[in-house]
Parts: sequence; structure tokens; C-alpha cells
Amino acid sequence: MMQPAQKSTREAFPLQKVVESDDVVGFVNRLDQVREILIEDRRYDQWSWGLLHFVAGYSAVNIFDFIFTGKIPPTNPITITKDEAPLAVAGAKNSAAENGAISIGKSLLEELVERKIEEKRSEVASKEEVKDEESASDSTVDEAAVRKNVVSRLLLCPAVDRELPMHLAAQSGGDIIMRRLLALESKELWGKKMVRSLQVMGKNADGQTPLHVAVEHVGAKRDLNFLAVLLQHGGKDALFLKDNDGCDIFTLAHAMTNRGAEIEALLLTEMKNIRASAGGVVEVVRKSNNEAKLLSPKISSASKAGA
Repeated sequence: MMQPAQKSTREAFPLQKVVESDDVVGFVNRLDQVREILIEDRRYDQWSWGLLHFVAGYSAVNIFDFIFTGKIPPTNPITITKDEAPLAVAGAKNSAAENGAISIGKSLLEELVERKIEEKRSEVASKEEVKDEESASDSTVDEAAVRKNVVSRLLLCPAVDRELPMHLAAQSGGDIIMRRLLALESKELWGKKMVRSLQVMGKNADGQTPLHVAVEHVGAKRDLNFLAVLLQHGGKDALFLKDNDGCDIFTLAHAMTNRGAEIEALLLTEMKNIRASAGGVVEVVRKSNNEAKLLSPKISSASKAGA
């Protein structure tokens, strides 16, 4: 996993209110500042959070979609006038928001990738002492690798407490933003079916994965479906990982909330569904000290013979 950002600042996040309210129009109106934050990978507050940490923590789905697709969702009507709007949306009409998402062209992700590719080309050209501008632009650069590095930096570069954006999404219980983060990883970093999410398996400074954090912050009223989202994308491998205090998910479920039995039932049921869909048989062994262990599926010789 990437190392935490080296430059930490206690500066307050300048887009706090915009991101907290998922105000995509306000976000668009401050694009120059947003670009600066992304390009320089600026970090804020004592935890050295990046932009995506805030977006994930506040479940700002509309802003997330804008960053990675360049579109303003129809659910966020534009009320600003043409004179007040930024150049990106100055020509867009309010009626367009009613019929579908408004696109401003390139997404911020595409802009960031293109900029990093140009920086890499300049670096390669400099090393090769290429002086001709045209030759420099043709310098060999693995654009796919640059793109992966940009996305990895956004998703997997931890804060000073080693928390990823996914940890913050898990803490807030935002299953929609969690799915967005997972879909981005699957598309950009794997390019095929994602077996085990790097985000879901990431550990913070306390040795906790997002699943540990999610269970700790369930609370009394929260729907538990967001736990299943993590399990379905590799979280099952985190079920019996212990944090720095020696607690696994089941121990935390019983120790941190009065919904321990409910959480345990959901986790084990979801695990059965996952294993059953793979054709296995699940055995769950409960121990007297409230710990659980999931044994590997057992497929009989007869089953193999009949396959």
C-alpha cells in the first residue's frame, strides 16, 4: 500500500461546507481550487486527509460522480444564472437537468491523468536530453500505468492514521459511496472482476479494516446492508483478522454494540450466500469466548466424481 502523504498540514479543508452538503454546483463553481487540490494532492486537517477522504466521509455521491464522470446529476437542479455560472456550465440550461445529467466535457479524473502523462513525458524527455519539442511529445510513456497510479493515489494513499477513504465511508455507513469507490477500483485498477478489494483489506493505524470500522460505528438505527457491501468485495477475508487490540469482527460486534447477535447473524448469512454461490458448503464453528471461525468449504470426493 502507498505510504502516507509526507506533507501534513493542519489547514482547514476549504471545501468543507460544499462537500458536506454534497453541493455539486458549489463544487463546480470552485473548479480552479478543486483542480489545484487534486494536482498538488493537498492534505488537510490534523489527519492529513485528501479530497476523496472528505467526499467518502460525507457520502458526497454527486460530487464523486462529477469528479470521475464530469457530469452534474439531474437530481441536483442548477439554479444559478448564466452570468453567475462558471464557464464549464455557462451554456447549460435548467431544462437539461430535468432530462438528464449535464456534462461539462472531460472529467477531473481525465484532466488529472492527462496532466500527469504530460509531466511524465517531460521527465522522460529531460532524462533523454531531448530538446526538440515534437520529439519530446512522442517520448515513450506508459499511459495506462500513469492512469493506474493516479487512481491508486486517490483511493489507496492513506492519511497519517493510515485510514483510506473507504474507512471513512464505512464509518458513515454510506453504502452508495462505498459501491462507487469499489466500482472505481474494479474498473481502473483491476480491469476485470475484482476478487479482493485493496480498499476493503486496507488496515489503519489501529489494525482495523473498513469492516472493523463499520461494525464499531453501527449505532442503534443504522441499516446493516452496508456491511454486506464490504463482505461481497473481499471483506469476508477480514472477518477473522484481529486489530491491534486482538479483536476480530465478531468480538467487536458484541463488545461495541447491543446489536452483536444481529450483526453476527447478518455476517454469517452473507458468508453462506457467498460460499454457496461458489458451490461450497460452509461450516461455522462457534467458540465459547464469542469468537467464530469459518472453515473452508468441504467438497466431498463423491461430489468431485459426479462433476
